[in-house]
Amino acid sequence: MINIGIIGNNDVAESHIKILAKNPDVNIIGVTTCSGYFNNDLSKKYNIKYFTNIDALIEKSDSIDLICNDDIVIKLTEKIFKASKSIFVSSAFLNNTAKAEKLIKLADEANVNVHVSFIERYNPAYVAIKNYIENPLYIESHRLTSLYNKNISVVYDLMLHDLDLILNAVNSSVRKISATGMWSIAKTIDIANARIEFNNGCVANLTASRMSDTNIKKIKFFQHDAHITADLLNNESNISILKRDENNNSVNNNILITPEIEIINPLETEITSFISSISKTEDVDSNIEESYNTLKIANLINEKIKVSSNIVY
Repeated sequence: MINIGIIGNNDVAESHIKILAKNPDVNIIGVTTCSGYFNNDLSKKYNIKYFTNIDALIEKSDSIDLICNDDIVIKLTEKIFKASKSIFVSSAFLNNTAKAEKLIKLADEANVNVHVSFIERYNPAYVAIKNYIENPLYIESHRLTSLYNKNISVVYDLMLHDLDLILNAVNSSVRKISATGMWSIAKTIDIANARIEFNNGCVANLTASRMSDTNIKKIKFFQHDAHITADLLNNESNISILKRDENNNSVNNNILITPEIEIINPLETEITSFISSISKTEDVDSNIEESYNTLKIANLINEKIKVSSNIVY
């Protein structure tokens, strides 16, 4: 049985509680807020002990589920690592390069399981096609919404999810990044487009916007002999495979594969995977450095947009 403490007091924290409460390997030891200010709404609703002291909750827990935003994430993550506790945390805490490098060192010294959440890896439409992705030559992603978080650049709010999928699909280092964008709703970047050229020749083009009339979450992988599409919003995927004759020449009719998609809760799958990694005693399972590399690319994209578009904030 793994004793897990939850730090957070919002709708996302509540969804985590619902998932963890169903897991037979988990005991929710308690909950507290990110700021430490008293608010026991979730505690009362789910009959979970409320800790008025964050340090006490960390001490009593084997692992911490940290659902907080902004700079408080960095401060709390450092505290959790110093206590040698495993952690499930959003990618927000890696946005500050200097502090992230310090946290990576602390995580390594603590020798604990660290899972930085990238939920789209567990999206059913992506899971259905990921085994078909092999040496993509060109990748195209569109993530458009009418909803927005005015406190953060769209690069981190939206584009980051597709960037993570792309970097995991391309087995190569980045050679060149070009990016442009604009802000309108708030004084952060609201529309972003990035072109990433990899050393193996692959090119990725990413578009993210929170000023769209329609919601779109699609990613396409173009390979030498296949075209793979995942609609991450509507849970639809298809693979079009180039058909060849006995002389290896292409013919008109491609082979269309529509993979069976298992409708799952991506967050539940991700959290369950984290719990499973804690249960393994032989190895430490951590994706913090991999996640940090993704955030470094996102930081470069964000800075290039600010320079190219004369955005100051």
